[in-house]
Amino acid sequence: FAGDPILRSSINGKQYSLPRYPPFFQKNFQQSIENMECPSWCTGEETCKCSSRTQITPGKTIQFVLYNMGKGAGVQGTTHPVHLHGHHFYVVSVGYPDYHVNGTFARNNPHLKCKDDDSEFCNAITWSRDDFKNGNVPNANLKNPVKKDTVIVPVGGYAVIRFYSDNIGYWFFHCHVEVHATEGMASLIQEGTDEQIREKVDWNDMHTCFKGFVKPEKSRASSILKFKFPIFLTLFFSSFMRNIF
Repeated sequence: FAGDPILRSSINGKQYSLPRYPPFFQKNFQQSIENMECPSWCTGEETCKCSSRTQITPGKTIQFVLYNMGKGAGVQGTTHPVHLHGHHFYVVSVGYPDYHVNGTFARNNPHLKCKDDDSEFCNAITWSRDDFKNGNVPNANLKNPVKKDTVIVPVGGYAVIRFYSDNIGYWFFHCHVEVHATEGMASLIQEGTDEQIREKVDWNDMHTCFKGFVKPEKSRASSILKFKFPIFLTLFFSSFMRNIF
């Protein structure tokens, strides 16, 4: 998760662009991203705009390492609240950067390093030690990890999340700072193959607008109005800003 004043927000160098059509409305994913595939050259120091996706296999324990390093991080960087649709996940580890005694950012967490030491963007990363690989996450809490659907990824640090892939479909994965998501700090998780998704979702049923209007037998609104007791819905909105000097 990174960005800069010119190239803005991205994930692994890819600024997400919405598909031309909702994936569920097409018989396969390639139809939905017509002419919006991620080019092969979009790696390393390059940044591109495309409908990026990561395909995962159903019935597996999935681990994502979310890091906030490279260009766009550092002293001028911001934390990213990263949200995954379709699942709750376990936060098994969070790695913070080194800080100065006054609490300001000093340097990136040493557990991760850019695969290319000369990389500005750090679009490809690896563990700094071999014994951290193959699921041996440093400081992992495998006994009672917190379960969430959004996790804060600190500047110069990382978060390791795990979940079980038991919900076939297309799921949006993005930073919940809205301007970051709009700029392209997002991606699509495709859980299962096109065929497996079609088995779960009837393609014809998705095209309800082509079937004409069908009046429901009984509206939900009428049921609510007949309820004997009033229903109260309270929404709490809170926001805060913090400036780091």
